[in-house]
Amino acid sequence: MNKKHPVTYSIYLQLDRLLSSQRRVTEERANPSHDEMLFIIVHQVYELWFKEIIADLASFLIPRSKLPALSPELTRPPWIPLY
Repeated sequence: MNKKHPVTYSIYLQLDRLLSSQRRVTEERANPSHDEMLFIIVHQVYELWFKEIIADLASFLIPRSKLPALSPELTRPPWIPLY
């Protein structure tokens, strides 16, 4: 740990960035949706869990470089990201 700039819980988890990433679309309306913040947070958490599952799977799967080339019919569609 750097004594000049200690790594705190908030810094390590980038809480400022994380907690400011919920933007309610309905806030600009006269009647904002009460459940929108809950919807955003729950679905962001789902996405983080999916990211963790993919990272765990990738840690014990065969590296892509060691796999034989796939035929064009079996390649990943462009809209599915590589992690």
